[in-house]
Amino acid sequence: MNSSASNPKFEQMIGHFDDDIEDFVPLLSHLSEKFRSKSISDQHHSIDQNLDQIRKNKEDTAVFISTGDDGRIMATATANRLWTPSLEGWVDDVVTLPEATGRGLGRAAMNSLHKWFDEKDVETIRLTSAASRGPAGDLYESMGYVEGGTVWRADLYKNNTIEASESAKTLSNLSLSDVYDLRYGMDAIADNADAEEYDYLFNAARSETSKLVVGLDVNNVIARTAIAATARIPSGSKAWLYDIKAENFDDKVRTIREAHGAFMKDGISSANVMTFEDTDDEIIDALLATGYDPRDTRLYTRK
Repeated sequence: MNSSASNPKFEQMIGHFDDDIEDFVPLLSHLSEKFRSKSISDQHHSIDQNLDQIRKNKEDTAVFISTGDDGRIMATATANRLWTPSLEGWVDDVVTLPEATGRGLGRAAMNSLHKWFDEKDVETIRLTSAASRGPAGDLYESMGYVEGGTVWRADLYKNNTIEASESAKTLSNLSLSDVYDLRYGMDAIADNADAEEYDYLFNAARSETSKLVVGLDVNNVIARTAIAATARIPSGSKAWLYDIKAENFDDKVRTIREAHGAFMKDGISSANVMTFEDTDDEIIDALLATGYDPRDTRLYTRK
């Protein structure tokens, strides 16, 4: 969709062509040093694969683009709906070509994403922004986002934090009896488990973005859970670990490692976790024990 300086517009990207892949290279290079370090052929291959994955996951992921007079993509932004106990939206890959800055494209992109989230019944939206991107933070705050929380990241291959366990399952292969065990087990390990939370967890089984990782005790009853959620974006995939529930420190560590195994089966090489002031200290200790470090990035939330 063509955007004039006075009337920037975005449209959802349904499919992609070779020219689109070429257009994304300078955008993602401007956004990510890791992407810039790839060879041209690897850049093209990565974008092609990622956009194809997004197209297959159109119910929970949307890429919005704005084009210039010459038809070239000048700006882009991506929305993901992740099935967690609270059904969250994530904003990623918001980037404008340097020559197109100052035209209001960033705000127009965010407005398009917010409309999509509204249509998907998403009430909580999150995004991260590098501390060095001050103007971006000003934009987000002007649109109702509040900064707060800490983002942690673990390199799964570097830390070798995967735990192979026959007692670990994902929601997609739970049997009917497992579902009843899940209700019983979650009631036992989480005082705030309720019917609404179960609904979100079971809906995750129909989503390509989230997996519920569960661990069984010696009686084959579900005793610990975590949600492994993955946002699909043109620059790659961003994995988030949610809702770690277990009765003790050792089981929390084991649950995190089992969730890492679920990520790695999908080719994910790093995982992220959010913590806030009220996060249990035992969760923080478990993150440190499984290779997580706090990142120098800002976390913004809009509700």
